[in-house]
Amino acid sequence: MTMKAIKIFTGFLFLGGAYLQAAAPSSLKKSFDWGIASVPTPLEEYGLTLGDITVTRVFNPIGQLQAEDPIVIARRLTHITNPWQELTPGTGMIVEGKKAVIRQIQPEAPPSEMFPDRKTRLRVKLIVEEISGNTMTLEWDQVLHNLNSPETKPMRDETVERLKKRLRVGTHLIINGGRRIISKQNLSYNPPTSNKNRDLQFEANYYALEGAKGTLTGRPSSSENVTDPAWNMQDGLLKLHQNTAQIVTWKFWARDGDPGNIPEITILHRARGTVSKINLSSDTMAEAHFLSTHKGQIHTHKLKWEQLLDGKGASSWQLSDNRDDFIELFKVNDSNIRFKITPKPLLNANRQAVKFFQSKKQNTGSLQLSSKILDPDTMASQIKNLEKIVASDASEAIKLDAKRQAVIYLARFYEHKATELQASRQEQIFRAEMKREEARKYERHAWLTKRKIELLGKSLTGPQLNEESAPPQPNDLRVEHLNISDAQNKLKDYSENTIPVLSKDELQIQFADLQRKNKALNEEAIRLRSQASKLIASTDKKGTSGKDPIIENYNLAL
Repeated sequence: MTMKAIKIFTGFLFLGGAYLQAAAPSSLKKSFDWGIASVPTPLEEYGLTLGDITVTRVFNPIGQLQAEDPIVIARRLTHITNPWQELTPGTGMIVEGKKAVIRQIQPEAPPSEMFPDRKTRLRVKLIVEEISGNTMTLEWDQVLHNLNSPETKPMRDETVERLKKRLRVGTHLIINGGRRIISKQNLSYNPPTSNKNRDLQFEANYYALEGAKGTLTGRPSSSENVTDPAWNMQDGLLKLHQNTAQIVTWKFWARDGDPGNIPEITILHRARGTVSKINLSSDTMAEAHFLSTHKGQIHTHKLKWEQLLDGKGASSWQLSDNRDDFIELFKVNDSNIRFKITPKPLLNANRQAVKFFQSKKQNTGSLQLSSKILDPDTMASQIKNLEKIVASDASEAIKLDAKRQAVIYLARFYEHKATELQASRQEQIFRAEMKREEARKYERHAWLTKRKIELLGKSLTGPQLNEESAPPQPNDLRVEHLNISDAQNKLKDYSENTIPVLSKDELQIQFADLQRKNKALNEEAIRLRSQASKLIASTDKKGTSGKDPIIENYNLAL
């Protein structure tokens, strides 16, 4: 960023730290309505994203998210999981490159049973209106796939893969003829390093439309027998009989009643929720759980990220193990903002926006720049182009518009930089706290082993115990989290039930083992606390001016 580019707009950047609280994103924990929104608002269309005012894009989950934070999940879908959740009135679509809004879905709710018998095909019909005013109908057919029917091995493998790809929150299953909706699901391998179907298992919470709830579990069948099903499944404690479980998918049928008209369709879906849990599963892997509601039912979504480093050592967090077509996460900064939009006001707003943009383009031409300005080089290039307009023979209206857009770009650049620095600082604090928690785990076990050593010393009446510790063993640090009460109970049990039955030789062996473990536990605890202290210390670094760079960038954004 050049100083010349900034000086043009110095008059807009004089506001001080008194307004910092208004600009800085905060964790809001007030109650709110969970709703659904869809296509970009007129504000977004004109180059100002929702993030400039109401939400912040999450690019660092550890640094930006905390439990109870309100969030918005924005998805672009090409495969439908649950029409009554993803195709609600007011949801935006892109049909053959044209923006449209869903006005109505028929039927308005799914049937509780398969519908109503196996010979009748369930079809969902949408009334969709383009921003231009044209109306169309789009229809999808329900397709049922057996999960636990006798099949050949190739068909069995295909069935396993289908569940792996299609099972997600909102998926419909047919269990014993009744419709069940998945509210929480987890697919995992045991051992975790495996990717073989024989090591796969799934668990899913469901609810029925009439209110019944339960848990399904299953594992792929390892048998080669053609009479065995692809999945061995249980509903709670009851094993499901063959031919009683099906997964529902949806196949596009026709536009305007013409089965030969198959347009390209993208669903622009936004759901609001709140963070229920976030943690680091390893130094480079993060996992977060989010709660949203649908028809009074709580849905639990799970997202995973992997931290990647580029050649310059800069880190970025990328979503991993995600079955959505495209997904982006936003943290809500203003709890007063409601994201529930009805079709008619949304269409009116977009039509007015189209007229406005067309009129602006007559005056400013190529000035309708809407790319995200997030790095200094791109920012400097954009400002340089606008400077040329200001210095040219263009009309005053065009020059004023160029200045206005430059101010917007600068504000967005500095706000994003402040948010990025703040997220990095919060990530360091988060990691430091995890290191301290790990240190506490080893300290509690060290305390327990120390007390056991003292008890052994009192129990031995013969030769003195050898206090020299042996070299550490791989299993010395493989311990679970232990609270103080658990440690006290384990010590009492050790004193009353273990020591009395040990021989003198066994006492010597136990003493040596505990000495070795105690040393390893203490050293690991010290190492982790040292790492935590270094992480915390790195969050206090000041800029070259000696001031907090986060505050400096927020002030520049203001």
